[in-house]
Amino acid sequence: MNTAPAEVIRALVPGMDSDAAAKLVADRQQTPFGSIADFKSRLPHPEVVIDETALDVKSDWFEISIEARQGDTIARARALLRRSASGSAWPVVVWQTVE
Repeated sequence: MNTAPAEVIRALVPGMDSDAAAKLVADRQQTPFGSIADFKSRLPHPEVVIDETALDVKSDWFEISIEARQGDTIARARALLRRSASGSAWPVVVWQTVE
């Protein structure tokens, strides 16, 4: 929920309107959600029933894009990383591409 666009939040929360979803997204920029309970407590109607099995406030997946320039030469690369379930400090590179 800490990276979901307002449109996704609106679709997941029954009765959520566009303005409330946009405010929730703006507020989380200052204070990200610490848990699903924290997310629910900040809803306009915290008593709303939500399927929490589809929600989380953290991610194990990350996309990285990089661009390097030297003179007239430009190199770009992208990679999809997955946080290791084993607790390793280094993520697993799922795929990568160099352009």
